Amino acid sequence: MSVDYTSHFGPDNPTCAFKKSYRARRLRIAVRADATVLVTVPHRVPEQMARLFVKVKMPWILKKLEFFRRHPQVDRLPSSTHSFGKYRSAAWDVVRRNITALNKVYGFVFGRISVKNQRTRWGSCSKQGNLNFNYRLALLPAHLAEYIVAHELCHLRELNHSARFWAEVSRTVPDYRARVRELRRWIL
Repeated sequence: MSVDYTSHFGPDNPTCAFKKSYRARRLRIAVRADATVLVTVPHRVPEQMARLFVKVKMPWILKKLEFFRRHPQVDRLPSSTHSFGKYRSAAWDVVRRNITALNKVYGFVFGRISVKNQRTRWGSCSKQGNLNFNYRLALLPAHLAEYIVAHELCHLRELNHSARFWAEVSRTVPDYRARVRELRRWIL
């Protein structure tokens, strides 16, 4: 990861790394278990605005850092090219099995399915109906992998996180809120 600039926000606050991105549409903050804070900045957003955004979000950042300090049992999954090669086939099996079972309920039509080595996402759904999944699904407990597949499938109907979207998810994963909370302890 290359960093464009860093900024320190006071003696009791962390140093944040800022990364400019041509692909980003909005400011994004990632707080990681290793106590690093990465701010993704759309290329047209001025540095001053990005710093102000971080100042406003500092209470949330500190809360996340405190969570990781108190919960060192957070599991970090492997992210090397070697791991991708090793677990990709198993991830395909997990994805296929879950899509087959879940789509019996939904009956959605989708495009291409891919298993990738994504650094920040468990999965995604494109406007064209293509589904992408992180190979690390193979390393998760089965009920969490099932939730991720259901989540991405439901984006075929709702490309947002509206109440209608969550109603779709709850058709096959009624305890999705508990699974979302549990998934937070697994770090990409």
